[in-house]
Amino acid sequence: MEINSTLVGLQLKPLNKVISKRFTTNYAATINDLKPIYFDDVNCEQLAAHPVFPVSLSWEISANLDEFTDYPISKEIIHRLVHQTEHMEISRLLMSGEEVCIKGEIVAVLPHNMGTRIVIRYDYFDNENKLVIREFTGGLAFGVTCEDEGKGKENIPVMEKLENAKPIWSVEIPIDRGLPYIYDGCANIVSPIHTSPQFAKSLGLPDIILHGTATLAIAIRELTNHFKIDPMDTKTIAVRFTDMVIPGENITLEVLRKNEENDALAINFQVLNGKGKAAISSGYLGVK
Repeated sequence: MEINSTLVGLQLKPLNKVISKRFTTNYAATINDLKPIYFDDVNCEQLAAHPVFPVSLSWEISANLDEFTDYPISKEIIHRLVHQTEHMEISRLLMSGEEVCIKGEIVAVLPHNMGTRIVIRYDYFDNENKLVIREFTGGLAFGVTCEDEGKGKENIPVMEKLENAKPIWSVEIPIDRGLPYIYDGCANIVSPIHTSPQFAKSLGLPDIILHGTATLAIAIRELTNHFKIDPMDTKTIAVRFTDMVIPGENITLEVLRKNEENDALAINFQVLNGKGKAAISSGYLGVK
């Protein structure tokens, strides 16, 4: 199975979505982030969506790439994509009740020793055509050969990796065995690798695995809680997904560095799985 870098620059068909209150509240509830800005519709005319919520919208495109382009992309290649990186630049959080237009473009196709890396940029526009979020989502197409040397590395945001950094704060978090099923339903990010032990084991995995974006959303919940951050001030979220989280085990969130300057806050973090391996590495939360 092969693919090449002629895909770089390919514009995807836009997706228009009205964001329902049910969707935003379900998302925050599934990772137990119960801040009033996500739920208090008595005192808030509009409810904010969780900072990681946009992944639920772009997934609709990523999981059905062949339906959002006239270019022939094999379903089998799409099914082999595993989420590898996530980078969001946020002007403001999305709000319940608003309509957004999501425009996608394939910005990088790069060879990898386990397949081919594909990065898509998603731009979220509000009803005034203002860019409110820019998301770069990277997937690894396992076993798919890149026919050429690749293209587009310069289009991808660089993620900082701290070498030999010791945690300055950490917290252990239990992951309920049923969480992947709840996240599957509430976030509408559907894949049998998260909910079918039979399917997961057919791929050589030991068990079902938790969605990487669920692990990320839980990390953002803990960081905003501990450091008393208003999620509305979130400006940047970036991570690499580097290992599996098996539901039923505990994960450990570690803050590696925290910088405050000119009313801005930058936090570097990682998340360890039950075996002590980094499920999330190069984690970054930027707040203004």
